[in-house]
Amino acid sequence: MRTKELVLLVDIILMVASLGCVNKEEKQPQSTPAPEETKTIQISENVSTTIQQNNRLPDSVGQYYQKDPVYLFKMWELGGAMMGIVANFQQNDTENVKKSFDALSKSYSDSASMVPEWSEYYDTEAVSKLGNALESGNPHEVSPLMNKVGATCENCHKNNKPMVWAVYHWKDFRTINMTTINPEEPELPWIAAKMKYMAPAFDGTIANIKEKQQKNATDSWSQFNAMFSNMEKTCFNCHKEAPRSFVSQDVKSLINSAGKQIASGDLDVAGNTMQQIGDSCYRCHVIHEPAQRLRESLGK
Repeated sequence: MRTKELVLLVDIILMVASLGCVNKEEKQPQSTPAPEETKTIQISENVSTTIQQNNRLPDSVGQYYQKDPVYLFKMWELGGAMMGIVANFQQNDTENVKKSFDALSKSYSDSASMVPEWSEYYDTEAVSKLGNALESGNPHEVSPLMNKVGATCENCHKNNKPMVWAVYHWKDFRTINMTTINPEEPELPWIAAKMKYMAPAFDGTIANIKEKQQKNATDSWSQFNAMFSNMEKTCFNCHKEAPRSFVSQDVKSLINSAGKQIASGDLDVAGNTMQQIGDSCYRCHVIHEPAQRLRESLGK
């Protein structure tokens, strides 16, 4: 099938998929993420939960992210003061407990008025009671009130931080382009390039391996390998150093191994290698896709 026909076919698939009419293939079992990746993956899955809750960012937040992340700096100031209270109280440093509390009280009050729509999360009465408890020096009074003030922070973070990250921290994939293998459309938006040329090549390699079509598997693998190289260059627009994800050296080694295995006719082993590459795809998707979908759901 010629390239133009393939592109037309993928366009049709994309159109139908957008209507929710394409049946999903049975998912291949995924390997367990490495321990150091688990926390990051959980954060991204929390972003997905936020999407389902259909929350929205207040318009007033944007004024604090015009250039520098002013609101983030205020949160760091607030959190630092709060942890300063904990550290100084544990060390019986009464003088600096007072200084840390004064800093917390001011920062808490200031930040409560920055985004009016979030003022309901703040409990200034609990902060005032915390100040009185700190003066008494009674840990049985201090601990519950610290927890109460901390809970106000946690509730706001849980409901709003993923949206702030998605809109003001992570880049928008709709603004990122990738080079393709087709001279007639040498560059496309990231998602279109991936769906037209990269995903069919990856899945085509696996399909041809299962069908014992060595030549077709080689052709699909060659296209996937070329698109992978193009994607690596695109990733480096954000990842200035080699990332520990889909374009890392260990994955490139797997791709090279798959090509050699297909060329030698060892298709069963090549199929297993392609599944390992697929695991890496998933780990990249679970980091980036929730944020992108959340940004789009917020209309940003």
